[in-house]
Amino acid sequence: MTHSGPTIDIGQLTRALNTFGFEVYHQLPREGNCFFSPLSIAMVLGALVAGARGDTREELERALGTLDLGTSLPERFSTLLKGLHQRHGLTHAWDQEHGDVRRVEKDLFLLRLANGLFVQTGYPLRAAYHELLRGSFHADLAAVDFARPEEAASRINSWVSNRTDERINQIVWRGSITPITRLVLANAVYFLAEWADQFSKEETRRERFYLTESAETSCEVPMMHLTTGFRHVVDVDRGFEAICIPYCAMSMLVVLPERGRLADVHQAVDAALVEDIVARARRRQIALGLPRFQVETGYALRKVFEKLGVRTALDADRADFGGITDEPAGLFLSEVLHRARIRVDEYGTEAAAATVGIVSREMAPRSGEGPDPFIVDRPFLFVVRDDETNAVLFVGRVTDPLE
Repeated sequence: MTHSGPTIDIGQLTRALNTFGFEVYHQLPREGNCFFSPLSIAMVLGALVAGARGDTREELERALGTLDLGTSLPERFSTLLKGLHQRHGLTHAWDQEHGDVRRVEKDLFLLRLANGLFVQTGYPLRAAYHELLRGSFHADLAAVDFARPEEAASRINSWVSNRTDERINQIVWRGSITPITRLVLANAVYFLAEWADQFSKEETRRERFYLTESAETSCEVPMMHLTTGFRHVVDVDRGFEAICIPYCAMSMLVVLPERGRLADVHQAVDAALVEDIVARARRRQIALGLPRFQVETGYALRKVFEKLGVRTALDADRADFGGITDEPAGLFLSEVLHRARIRVDEYGTEAAAATVGIVSREMAPRSGEGPDPFIVDRPFLFVVRDDETNAVLFVGRVTDPLE
């Protein structure tokens, strides 16, 4: 594998951000499908932390879990970005020019992470903050006129659309951008990866998926099937079994609660549980049935952050963003918006997410021979994670694959 690895230890940062991600998850609506990118949200807050001071910074860092990292936070974010950069590996392919099979380098997956800062034309941004965003967060910087909300929103939406392969075309609108907006911090994530072992379309057939734990309500979904070796774990005490479905260098962890235990597993799932599952999972022959599904969501996160203890940053009278500008009076975080979507099929997974921060002024094991079945025919949780850095890219819950 030919890629440049992290130059400093980012384990503490990824653990903190993974913990933060599940704290956000537990504040989102508990009914219906759920999908978001903790990493995308954390990137925006990390860039905001770099410009915050005093209680404002402390609350933001406490929410992110990065208080102990101090001034090294931007450097660690930069190293994480490099560590998640698209990686390459060797494979065999037919060489048309030479007429034989040769080893060639190919992308293991596609992962685009982009940060951006849209600032009011003429607004006195501090040079040090400008350079920090460029250097550590590799951010695109653009001047816009928020006094023209439709034009400003169009500019931001276009940036997000371009960086998510047009999967997310609108994250802000005229109502979320106003003449008092001074800057918008944005992050966009686009992920595309093939399964290490692809499902055969010929094996996909319509099967029942139970929408409720009582099995009273169900629908028919396209259920994909694959029998091979998977890393798998059964946790009888906590009422679930889980399976790691590998891409190349990344994986999707699917957590399937026992019937009647969805609420218990939902309450228990966190970063530590994910780490524990990955550590305990052992390879075994599994006959996997996984529904083809798509999920698209949108969230306004202001109230979520309030519940996580971020209050000063949201208060125009108390927020201190003196690291962003020499004129911070009245500058506050007015809203954080997030949109995400995912498509899972026989070939792999495509996922996209975008976040904007708007800153304004004012189960039991089975015995017997043959592969063990793992049929995902009821509501389940899933996590897309990077096996090398352990960073959680996406977290989701599917209660209806056809929604």
